[in-house]
Amino acid sequence: MEQKVKFIIIGLIAIVAVSFAINILAFASKQTVIRERDALKEENLAISQKLEAGLKQNQELQKNIAILQQNVKKLAQDREELIKRYELVEQARTQLVDQLSKLKKEMESGGGASGGSGVSLAGDAYWAKVLKEKKDLEWQLDKLNTELKTAKIDKEQLDKGKKNLELEVANLTREKQDLGRQYEFIQKQVEYNKKMMDTIALELVGEKNDKLQIEESFKTLKNENRLLRRQLKNLNDRKINLERKLVEVQQKNQTLERRFEEMDVMLKDKVLQVDKMNKQHATSRQEQDDPVELSPIVVRPQSEVSEQFTGPATTGNVVAINRENNFVIIDIGEDNGIRVGDTFGVTDKTGKPVATLEVIESRSSISACDILKESGTIQVGNKVAIK
Repeated sequence: MEQKVKFIIIGLIAIVAVSFAINILAFASKQTVIRERDALKEENLAISQKLEAGLKQNQELQKNIAILQQNVKKLAQDREELIKRYELVEQARTQLVDQLSKLKKEMESGGGASGGSGVSLAGDAYWAKVLKEKKDLEWQLDKLNTELKTAKIDKEQLDKGKKNLELEVANLTREKQDLGRQYEFIQKQVEYNKKMMDTIALELVGEKNDKLQIEESFKTLKNENRLLRRQLKNLNDRKINLERKLVEVQQKNQTLERRFEEMDVMLKDKVLQVDKMNKQHATSRQEQDDPVELSPIVVRPQSEVSEQFTGPATTGNVVAINRENNFVIIDIGEDNGIRVGDTFGVTDKTGKPVATLEVIESRSSISACDILKESGTIQVGNKVAIK
């Protein structure tokens, strides 16, 4: 019993230790998952901030590209206008050159015709007008050349500005492509982080379910532990009761042994007294009576002797009383057919029943009886009769 109780206690301790270890592992894994989730949240927040910054930068670059494109269009329009003006200046220059060549031809032809006859007043006025027109044309030509040079310089500057703008547009295009790739990478990273978050959320749900199952199993183990403790307490109570009953039985056994010893002593004393009385009675009769012829002694088998006393004696007397151990001695025994378990009724001198006895030990001529019921007071000399 004690080994079984020890095994039960050891099993309960092992179950509690295992459940405690499982709870610790579940808590540690939960903390790890929570830290990973927080780190992913922070990383996702940083990526989102970078994405927002990249989007803002992309918008600014798109605005700058739009402004540069407008500037390029404006410069292209200005270049076309300058080209048109240059063409007009070239046409005007060509016309002036043609006019000058015509004037030179006319002057050469006019001088040859009037060289012999002298210069007239009308001819002087004409040549003064021609010279004046020539100077005006030369001045216009110089002005057109200056404007042409200025237009060439402006064209070169516009070409340089256009190249610079084209380079800036190319750089912005490359930056836009880089930003686009970064945006795609960030989007992929965000999608990956979302998937990771979903996976972590599922793992957290699984961890929560596992924790709930562990808690339920722990509650079940607690209930089983309580039940086993109750059973253990009941076993201990039963053990204590059995030990108490064992002590009581041992005490009763000791009491019974004392009673039997006292009964045995009393029976031996009574047997000795009866033998002594029988011997005295036989001696006194032998001395008083005349000698008589004895019949021959016949030895019979033990079975015949026992059969001779099968019938129980009808009456006897109480010869001793032991109140301490609650028994009496009567003067009839095995020779009278008395056996253990027989019951007797006790009557006083007036014939009134006073007690009921039960034979607990029987000798040849006396018996020890337990007092089952006593309605009066048993005294030495009361009559007993078998029931």
